[in-house]
Amino acid sequence: MSEKIYISRKCEYCHELLILLHKHKDKIKFPVIDVHSNPYPKIVTSVPCMVVNEKILPGEELFKFINYLIQKNGKPTESDNDLMPSKNIPNTNMGASHNW
Repeated sequence: MSEKIYISRKCEYCHELLILLHKHKDKIKFPVIDVHSNPYPKIVTSVPCMVVNEKILPGEELFKFINYLIQKNGKPTESDNDLMPSKNIPNTNMGASHNW
């Protein structure tokens, strides 16, 4: 599987994404990589993101994609109203210092 989700435990949007993935673990199964404890490709410059075939799916687009997969793979539940984070996700840029 070439798809991987990259997160930081220090990022509030990554926490929201992890909660969403956990709620729907029967429908969505992608490896989740914590950038603080595992190597990650240079293409990853912000979190949360997903790398698919050497292309980046950043924050808000990633939430939209996960939302789509949840709706496609099963009946919506009451908790599906809460699939998107409450605010727009800013890029949590990793920059040269990588301080997340």
